[in-house]
Amino acid sequence: MDSLPIRDKICLLLRFSGFSYDEIVEASELKRHLATCAKCRQTLAALENDRAFVNGRLARYARAVVQQQIAGRKTGRGVLNMLDKYKYWAAAAVVAGLAVSLSFGPVRAVAQEFLTIFRVEKVETVAIDPQKLDQVQRIFWVCV
Repeated sequence: MDSLPIRDKICLLLRFSGFSYDEIVEASELKRHLATCAKCRQTLAALENDRAFVNGRLARYARAVVQQQIAGRKTGRGVLNMLDKYKYWAAAAVVAGLAVSLSFGPVRAVAQEFLTIFRVEKVETVAIDPQKLDQVQRIFWVCV
C-alpha cells in the first residue's frame, strides 16, 4: 500500500471508513467550534446523555424480548412449535393437497404455463477476455 499515491490512499481510507471527505471536514470544523463554545458543549453533553439513556433502555428491552422468546419456546406454545411437533403430518397434507389439485385439468394447465417460464429455450455462450475483465475491475475501483 506504500506504493500508492496519497490521493489513492485517502480514497481507500474514505471508502472503508464509511465517511465522505465533506463529512470529515464538517467533523473537524465542529470540533473547532466545540472548543470555543461552552453552550454547544453543554448541548452535546446533554445529547450524549440522552443517547446513553436510550441505548440502555433499548438493551434492556432487547434482553426482555429474547428472554420472552426463549420462555415461549420452552413452554411449547405458538404456531412454530406446533408445526415442529406435527411437521411430518403437515408435509403429507401439503403433498396430498398438491396431488388432488393437479388432478383437475385447469389447475394442471396453469401449472404447465407457469413451468414454461423456467424452461431454457436458447443457450448462448459468452466469450470472456481477461484483459477486458482487468479494465472493468480498474473502472470499478476508481475512487468516486
